[in-house]
Amino acid sequence: MSEALKVLNNIEQLYQQPVIKTNEGWQCPVCGKGYKSEKRAKTHVDKQDCVTYQSLLKDTLLEIKVFSVYKLIIAAYSPAAKVSLQSFRKSRYYKAVSKFVMFCHLHEIKDVIKYLEWINWEKDIHHMNALLSNGVKESVLREYRMHCQVIDDIDSDAFYERNEKALKQDPQFLVRSIEKALISITYLAYKENFNFENTMESLPIDYKNRVKEIIEYVIRNRQ
Repeated sequence: MSEALKVLNNIEQLYQQPVIKTNEGWQCPVCGKGYKSEKRAKTHVDKQDCVTYQSLLKDTLLEIKVFSVYKLIIAAYSPAAKVSLQSFRKSRYYKAVSKFVMFCHLHEIKDVIKYLEWINWEKDIHHMNALLSNGVKESVLREYRMHCQVIDDIDSDAFYERNEKALKQDPQFLVRSIEKALISITYLAYKENFNFENTMESLPIDYKNRVKEIIEYVIRNRQ
């Protein structure tokens, strides 16, 4: 299990605890915030956004990875700024960057800066918090992956070399790789030793329709 997945599982377990009855009312089991009514306390817990990420990440390898991405983001958007791990821990962006990095890791987004730059350009969003919060939306990620397929901006050669056997023998792996924009649909269509037409015909109908949807989107948006 990856470090990011472990942290997310830990967060999920924290929020599975019931709200706590106190003399004054009800209390969140994670942050200790008090409420007069049980309903309001449960509503707060259901949002799952009060956990202190630093308490989960501090002095871990995952925190170092998060910090390295933070430095890349700062270098891209505020080149003159100086950052350190200590200043990052005090930064108001600590939680947002941590959530973004774990999201990118779990969804296999290889170039996080390119992803943020696309959000900046496509959504006309410039503030860092807004960029990061949009970056963890499934709908935005899907748009970005389709964009990558349209402009064919994917390192398909390297991925194909590492995974040729699985791409040819495992329909689920093939379709998910295309959907995740880990390999270009255009690359596969023209790859000499990959019989794309026969592969498409042999796919189960559900997989075939999912690939067809991407092909049609790419054709429409290249015109």
